[in-house]
Amino acid sequence: MPVYQIKDFQSGLDLRKSYATAPAGSLRILRNCIISAGAEIEKRTAFILWGAAPAGSYGALSRNGEFFVVVNGASGITDWSGNTPGIISLPFPVGMTRVADWDLFNGLFYIVMAGSDGRYYHFYNQVQVTDPMATASSVRTFGSKMYGVDGRLLRFSAINDPTHWTPPTGTTNDGSGYIDLSAQDADSTNLIGLEVYLGNMAIFSSLSTQIWKLDPDPSLNNFVQLLRSTGLLASQGLVQFGQDVLYVSSHGVRSLKVQNVSLTAGTTDIGTPIDEVFRQLIIQNGAAWFAGARTLIQPRSGRVMVILPDRIYMLSTFQEPAITAWSSFDAPFNFVDACVADPWVLIRGSDNNLYIYGSDVTSTYDATEAEVITPALNCESPSKNKMFHSFDVGAEGTWTLSVGCDPNNQATEETVATFTGSTYVNPTMTMPETSTHISLRFRTTDASRCRLGQVSLIFDDGSTD
Repeated sequence: MPVYQIKDFQSGLDLRKSYATAPAGSLRILRNCIISAGAEIEKRTAFILWGAAPAGSYGALSRNGEFFVVVNGASGITDWSGNTPGIISLPFPVGMTRVADWDLFNGLFYIVMAGSDGRYYHFYNQVQVTDPMATASSVRTFGSKMYGVDGRLLRFSAINDPTHWTPPTGTTNDGSGYIDLSAQDADSTNLIGLEVYLGNMAIFSSLSTQIWKLDPDPSLNNFVQLLRSTGLLASQGLVQFGQDVLYVSSHGVRSLKVQNVSLTAGTTDIGTPIDEVFRQLIIQNGAAWFAGARTLIQPRSGRVMVILPDRIYMLSTFQEPAITAWSSFDAPFNFVDACVADPWVLIRGSDNNLYIYGSDVTSTYDATEAEVITPALNCESPSKNKMFHSFDVGAEGTWTLSVGCDPNNQATEETVATFTGSTYVNPTMTMPETSTHISLRFRTTDASRCRLGQVSLIFDDGSTD
């Protein structure tokens, strides 16, 4: 009998083609899983409760591997202790709603707080920055200065002095000042975020991106390039990724390098396999729903985490074999904020608790359901009816397999078997199904390491092979 093999899953979650035409190795659903460096599927590790966030605190910040939160009070900072985060105490002049952005300057926190009055308040080394031009909503440290976006303006501080943003009068030049980016592009009137890109600075609005070569001497700042029709939805929804910047746009997750070279996402952009997901999320929730998105690099693994309010999209990339694979994580709680503190990602939940993902000791698993659904596979003969007899899987952990045999309806399915470990020595893995196509659906709630590797389908199509 013919044997059809899915040798690996290096494509991950990929919705560019339809359920009935997508290739083997791609997946319609890859939930609470990641793709390994060997192009196999692994259940994700658990979100571990680390501790409670102090009452009345805001944000999730990190420095030197330690976690911090922000509270209202006299200027000061304390290191973390046990399962209590470090406390950054700031003298709020008004009520605050959230940490809008933060960075480190000379190893000290520079924090932007969003006030209940709609204004932004800056603090450096736990002291309020009172310069009247310290009004940026998002900031980034670069080239011995602090840069920030404020409406249509790119503002920058004095050299080695992030508390001074107003340029001096006369001929004195301390490096501070601003650039009106709307003079280069009418779509740059509402700037959202900025990130260093190949030694330059990329400044994003929701509709366009400008790239500038910035110098400590403002007279040497130079406009480099304008990229239209690609912008940013969230001030912290972008991250440096090697020699690239990945960011959350209204079209999906985008690579600045691809946009810079091609001026179009095409089929080569890193986020196009899940564009349909983002399109549906924008239709359902609106673009404003993405404002709190965070894009981070998970330490040690190097995976990209795009953290949305009720889910995470994880990007696994490896050069050999060539793997660029997306997957999704369910939210056991709504995500409010997140930061990286090697070896963890710290996530603040809507339940006012702090959770860590990743571990420097052992991997911890829970009973969260992991789900894997393949396209409707035609076994290289889409028009030929087949009788599927049995299957074999290289696996770890306990999985339940269901199958769907209607290429026009992804919702229909039938449970076939539950198995533990690889099935190669088990002769009872039968699967008496008849159809032109078959979709495999693997699910597990096993609270241990679970993996799926190569899958084989044994069938009869009337051929003599």
